[in-house]
Amino acid sequence: AGDFLGFNMKDGTIIALGNAGLRPGAGMRGGTIALLGPTPPPVLPSFRCHGTTLPERIVPNLHELRTLGFRFDESLVTASVNVYIGDLVEDGVGELHLRNFD
Repeated sequence: AGDFLGFNMKDGTIIALGNAGLRPGAGMRGGTIALLGPTPPPVLPSFRCHGTTLPERIVPNLHELRTLGFRFDESLVTASVNVYIGDLVEDGVGELHLRNFD
């Protein structure tokens, strides 16, 4: 995905199975963006770290993608993600989920 993925996003879910460009979630007010590629982009400073967890919010979406014929690394279903809340510049409560490689 390119730069500014989910720019000014208010609701919904975006799942990027590959890499994403710069400034994902800029201006985000709500919704969820899952960046599951091998090279997570830098997170804007207007997002705060909320912790690391399993991707429970996006697992149903991954299952649906599988039934639609999309192929992806099955380890994504159980891989942990780092969750960031923002964009705080917009008083947003959107969530960025970046695959955790630790």
